[in-house]
Amino acid sequence: MNRTASKNKDDNKPEQPVASSATGIGNPALKQNPHAIRGDTERRLEVAIGREVRDLRKHNGITVSELAEASGLSVGMLSK
Repeated sequence: MNRTASKNKDDNKPEQPVASSATGIGNPALKQNPHAIRGDTERRLEVAIGREVRDLRKHNGITVSELAEASGLSVGMLSK
């Protein structure tokens, strides 16, 4: 269920919807759909970045777990 932000008397801006849950549904600032199918260009970029990270990780002799701990990211996020 979406609520609307209260309108200030001195504010001439229209009311903006406010997200009612952690999903961000209804929040005008969140326009990207995280579940949308990605285009070929985005997918190629992801693959290229992943290969570079893997190559650098192997070159430095560290595991995915070690990189995850050092970077503050989860193993799953790095494997993505």
